[in-house]
Amino acid sequence: MIDLMKIIQNLLQAKKDARKAPLIVSTEEIEKAVEGQVVEELRRLYTEGKINHHETLNGHAFSIKE
Repeated sequence: MIDLMKIIQNLLQAKKDARKAPLIVSTEEIEKAVEGQVVEELRRLYTEGKINHHETLNGHAFSIKE
């Protein structure tokens, strides 16, 4: 499960460490961080055999194995 509070805290800490102001994170920054975690989780579920991967005309899709 994605821990959104932790993601925001990590992004804010990175800005603080880099001495960037203001100490806020945009929706785009959060979405970019979450996107990476979603891809990792999809790979894990596929590797564990819990989901199927499907190629579509416009991208990728997933289904749950029964």
